[in-house]
Amino acid sequence: MKILHIAEIHARVNGITEVVFRLSTEQLKLGNEVRVFTIVNDADVQDTETLLKLKGPVHFYQNVNEWNPDIVIFHGLYKWCYIVYAVILLLLKIPYLIEAHGAMSYANQQKNVCKKKVANWLIYKKFIKLARAVIYLCEEERDNSIFRSLTSSVIIPNGVDIPDEIKFRDVDENSYINVIYLGRFDIHHKGLDILSESIAQFHDELLKKRIRICFYGYGVGKAKLEEYLAPYKDVAELCGPVYGEEKTKAYVNGNIFILTSRYEGLPVTILEALSFGLPCVVTPYTNVAALITNKHAGWITQLNPKDIARTLLQAVEDYRKQPEELQLSSRNAVQSYTWKNIAKQSEYIYKSFIIVYQ
Repeated sequence: MKILHIAEIHARVNGITEVVFRLSTEQLKLGNEVRVFTIVNDADVQDTETLLKLKGPVHFYQNVNEWNPDIVIFHGLYKWCYIVYAVILLLLKIPYLIEAHGAMSYANQQKNVCKKKVANWLIYKKFIKLARAVIYLCEEERDNSIFRSLTSSVIIPNGVDIPDEIKFRDVDENSYINVIYLGRFDIHHKGLDILSESIAQFHDELLKKRIRICFYGYGVGKAKLEEYLAPYKDVAELCGPVYGEEKTKAYVNGNIFILTSRYEGLPVTILEALSFGLPCVVTPYTNVAALITNKHAGWITQLNPKDIARTLLQAVEDYRKQPEELQLSSRNAVQSYTWKNIAKQSEYIYKSFIIVYQ
């Protein structure tokens, strides 16, 4: 099967970049022909045998017409070039799917709401209707989608590379508990404004309980986050982005992971944190509340300062009492989310739409 992924691929790894690369790599291992087209002309991204930087509609048509993929997956939603590329695919009678990565949620639609309403009415609803299906990352994402009735839908989760083993972290009542956030410094999307307010309001309690929160990441919100946290350096530390071994080290040195997003698809960072044995404090809008609850792998908080602090203090108390049990249940929660399993699932689903289309 010939599979084409189209996405914003950056040299600096972000969520979608990592997902596309890991998924396409495992799909290749299954014997498929897989290519990735990036719509970003990033000078640090080099064309390879499987990765191509698109230079516009003519370039896209030439490559797609020559290679003739069996199916195309658009990653993300609000990209004007996707509309042009979808028209070309329809003319060539090549089916396409859309994996929006959280962009169809009610909460996401409130960001630039007027522009999105107009864009949806003019073009994007048609783009979705003409897709063979929308790929959602979990049932929660599908339930929260404003477009769920426009076309067929399927579930294909994100995956994770699970470490072969981890070193269990021993703690006692005097140990510092390292709570980590790892991701983009997008203040609104990730709920970092509310998390920062929680740190400000409950600073003394966090300090007393020997809790330290480390923020690893990058993004346009860094200066604002730094301003929020400046008075509370004894409990909160703003760190830079981490990749590769440094990223692994951040997880290994952590005890608890926190993500207070207003909306998500299925956060890779949560899957990664769980794979390293970090139980997670999450809002319902991260779409992993059911996984966390059912697998006893963390705690659910509402998105307000008081509840975040209350949940975090409870999490630390629980963690001090049963660190090994929580680390084991966290790792066990993602055993079925290996990229190999996800690639097999995607292959089966893609084939079903190719057969129907033909």
